[in-house]
Amino acid sequence: MSIDEIIAYIEGLGGGLTLKPQPGDGSPEISWGDSFFYCAPDGVVPKSRPFATIATKDYPDDQDSRLDRPGAFRVNFAAGVDEFVKRTGQEPRQLKRASYAVDPSNADVVIPHPVCGSLGWLSVVNPGPETESVVRDLLHKAHGDGDNRLPPGQPHPVRHFGNIHGRNGRSRAAADNVENASRVRKALPAVLLFKLPWRKHGPSTGTIT
Repeated sequence: MSIDEIIAYIEGLGGGLTLKPQPGDGSPEISWGDSFFYCAPDGVVPKSRPFATIATKDYPDDQDSRLDRPGAFRVNFAAGVDEFVKRTGQEPRQLKRASYAVDPSNADVVIPHPVCGSLGWLSVVNPGPETESVVRDLLHKAHGDGDNRLPPGQPHPVRHFGNIHGRNGRSRAAADNVENASRVRKALPAVLLFKLPWRKHGPSTGTIT
């Protein structure tokens, strides 16, 4: 599966919002090129963490997957305890980073998230034939778990932040939506899920289309 295929699958689930930091939006450079997925039917970045992310590079405290290799990326899911135990045979809170049964740089294998495994997160580096169906199942479950926490009766638009693409093909400055822009600034540090020195910063501008 490619990054574009994963994003398309997630957005096809409905009710989602994709945060894609990029140059010029005020986000920290290290986050550029990565993607963060929320259940947000109202199009506003929630205060909660995303249900899935795609990382395209190593982070200061997350280098075990060796995402510095050409073409390497990792999709991460908030799997929950039951799914985590099913896939790894271990309880998340009992997980020790040094005792992972699988090399976290191996491609096309379900692994505990190298940093957030103890929180019930799973990951796959460069998903392929062995894990494509599992990735879809985990994304569907993570999305459903997030959606179940939303108020009933909400509409299900799909928008993007960073460059934010909607279904009508038109654009307006993100500054037109002050509340959303403020939420994006506040949310980005919380969704990265890594201990980084720039956690107080976030994107200030973007485009809604």
